[in-house]
Amino acid sequence: MSLSRIAKQIGAHPSTVSREVRRDSNGRLYRAEQAGSQCDYRRTNARKFCKPRAWLCQRLPIWLAKEFSPEQIANQLRFEGSEHAVSHKWIYRFIDIDKRGPYGA
Repeated sequence: MSLSRIAKQIGAHPSTVSREVRRDSNGRLYRAEQAGSQCDYRRTNARKFCKPRAWLCQRLPIWLAKEFSPEQIANQLRFEGSEHAVSHKWIYRFIDIDKRGPYGA
């Protein structure tokens, strides 16, 4: 079956299907189960997958008490080359979730 036909059937762009097949095939064969496992592995080992939540829970209140903005915090972490660097938007979401409490009140 052609890539464009597969793309049409699953409602994806042909380039998306092509990239997926190229990334997860061993040259000639594409195995969906193996591709799924490889995808899961890539996601769990991606830097974005595991944000430093515990680390930030300890330090974020201190920085905010010193009246640092999320932008300043994010820029400083990035400038230092910290492995805990996050975007200011992530910090705002973190603050918002923290305000709502553990049950999203």
